[in-house]
Amino acid sequence: MNKFSIAILLSLFSFLSLNAQIDISDARSMAEGEVVTIQGIATNGPELGIIRYIQDDTGGLPAYPGSGSVGDFPDDVSRGDLVTVTGPLKIFNGLLEIDPIQSYTVVSSNNPLPTPLSVTPAELNEDIEGQLVVVENVVFDDAGGIFSVGSYGFTQNGGTESSTTYVRSGSSLIGTQ
Repeated sequence: MNKFSIAILLSLFSFLSLNAQIDISDARSMAEGEVVTIQGIATNGPELGIIRYIQDDTGGLPAYPGSGSVGDFPDDVSRGDLVTVTGPLKIFNGLLEIDPIQSYTVVSSNNPLPTPLSVTPAELNEDIEGQLVVVENVVFDDAGGIFSVGSYGFTQNGGTESSTTYVRSGSSLIGTQ
């Protein structure tokens, strides 16, 4: 084999190694700045702006187009799309995300969303960050009021556990009791 063929094979191996798809839980354990390729279901659409949350069986991770991304990610990726996303890990306001997206592919559309994890307020932590969750049987601090944009405290288990949720503009909760 000549030197040119060896160089091409090494380059191809490096490219494939850098772009090998990994589980989201593995990506979440990597250092900020490392480039990862993940695949999962987009669990949101435009209701959260241009960020998309991607979830597989092992975890969740948001993907943010950033200023250096390619394509038109927010318009191309909808809730229920199976997507493959590549980009560097970044921590923004305490949230680990892929930012900017370097490449993405919509593999399929209209897939069922992952089943939300049933958790208590005490279980809302970084371990489940980026995943769909449900907290059942809660009482909002301002029960009976009308939702608008802002933060809302709530309790569960007879008031023994509490947390806060945020309602952003465009939420279907706005204007409801």
